Amino acid sequence: MTKVEMVECERLGIYVPKTDRAEAHLRKSGAPLLSVTVDVLSVDEDGLINELWAINLFEEINAACGSMIDDYEEDMLEPEVLDKAIDVLNRKETHRHITERMEKFLNNLLQLLQKAKDTHRPVLFIF
Repeated sequence: MTKVEMVECERLGIYVPKTDRAEAHLRKSGAPLLSVTVDVLSVDEDGLINELWAINLFEEINAACGSMIDDYEEDMLEPEVLDKAIDVLNRKETHRHITERMEKFLNNLLQLLQKAKDTHRPVLFIF
């Protein structure tokens, strides 16, 4: 996870705002680039996103949380559904097709979701 001062919404990643200002910026679709502070988990690594789709990670999160995380547009998980997403991740850690880098990513995502839950912040997925 990386703390980012400037959000580049073209960058693939999973974002959690750290401040009210950052949250307002991330909620505002098409807003101009502002100086905001977020935690970001990058998915720019070659092929990682395809591996995550292959194990149905986002489909299972969508089913559990009523979300529509996909590669067409961004989607946000509200704080109220983060427990369900965390449950999905806890089950995925034992999936038989998990590679070492996927396991590392899933652990980082689990930490990010837990931090968002603890601070009552949404989680934005940009793919």
